Amino acid sequence: MPAVINFTTMVVYQVNKHVLLIATSIIIVLSFSTGIIVGVAAAAIATVGEELEAIEATTLREFLTNHHHYDNEDTDTDADSDSDDDGVYMSFGPAFFGFYGYFGALAGIEDALFGKTTNQNKYSLLVKNKILRGVTGASAGAMTAVCMAAGISPHVAAEFVSALTLHDFQDFYFFGSLMKGDKFESIMNEFISTSSPIFMNNSRDSRQKPRQPKHLQLDQALIPVAVSTTNILPQTQQQQASLWSWMNPLKYVTSMLNLKILRRGSMARAARASACFPGLFQPVGWIENSFSLLIDGGIFDPFGLFGLKEIINEAANVSGEKKSYDKQSNSKIRVLNMIIGEYGFPFKSKPYGPLEIYANLDIQVDSVLSVSIINLPRAGPFLMKNGITAQLAARDAIKAAMDRPIESIMTKPLHDNGCGNDVTHHYVLEIDASSFY
Repeated sequence: MPAVINFTTMVVYQVNKHVLLIATSIIIVLSFSTGIIVGVAAAAIATVGEELEAIEATTLREFLTNHHHYDNEDTDTDADSDSDDDGVYMSFGPAFFGFYGYFGALAGIEDALFGKTTNQNKYSLLVKNKILRGVTGASAGAMTAVCMAAGISPHVAAEFVSALTLHDFQDFYFFGSLMKGDKFESIMNEFISTSSPIFMNNSRDSRQKPRQPKHLQLDQALIPVAVSTTNILPQTQQQQASLWSWMNPLKYVTSMLNLKILRRGSMARAARASACFPGLFQPVGWIENSFSLLIDGGIFDPFGLFGLKEIINEAANVSGEKKSYDKQSNSKIRVLNMIIGEYGFPFKSKPYGPLEIYANLDIQVDSVLSVSIINLPRAGPFLMKNGITAQLAARDAIKAAMDRPIESIMTKPLHDNGCGNDVTHHYVLEIDASSFY
């Protein structure tokens, strides 16, 4: 606990627990409805470039494989790579119980690139072969991101989530939320701790099994990872001053909510916090400099992209400054943004391309591939039986789309984009999974 405790922390710890939960439940309802408005506003970005005609095409396979050497053996050795500039950043958006589709799709990508491996490879081949440079996510996308950052094979993760039942994580509470979420965090931590090659590699260094930490940390990940959450507690003096301004609840909520990107702390708890769907799970307490109360990251981050700024700047060894490119290095940053369902559901907003990422995050990328997998079987806490069908359908659908030509909207920036490129590329691939189940 920090030596200096701010006003917010004192309120959280001194107010009667049940009174706090009642207030929190009110905030959750208002914040979720407000979040829809915020998400739509975030997607409405002013044009900062000139769209050119679509004249260049790629495929999902080509977009991923700007790479030279692949290793499909289940070993802990690093894959050979000619350049650290190879690989893509992957961002996974919010989707209610969309982890079935995400792990299925990632398993399908690994099958297509490396041959069918089922769950025999415990180590993700996308991570092992340095195809993934970093991952970000919000809500169900955060759960996907932390598992990939831990190096867990998507086949193993898909098998894990497909075997889950409501009974496995139900801890009904009925006070501010349907469930607490403690059991969800516990089973996530157990899965990551027993499945990540980070722990497996450590256990090979000694005849005795090492004492494993209770939680694998985000900053222990094999690749950079950032998790989007929404903090419902005020963090500035102005926000604290409005704490008692209940006369205008909408203004109160919008002034109090703020996006919080997690880079340190427990992977399992971060996944729980970002997937804390309002009303389903209790808000999650988080201490990092000050106390935060976190709920679903999809409220502010509708595409799971907002953590990119931190991990890309970290990769460039730039802290708190605008990304600086070496024009002679031919470094081209590629982002694959995946969504289960339609982009911007229920408002079908336009997915972010390089220009929208620049306008929102102040980082410059060469190309973005926006992939949406639609018409999967609906899953949820009371429809988990559909999970395995959704997982298999996503796997087969993305494998069938790996070599489908995708035209690019080539955009000429209205100013120097800092990396020596005359145009940026935005590819959009919609995959209909309805014929795969």
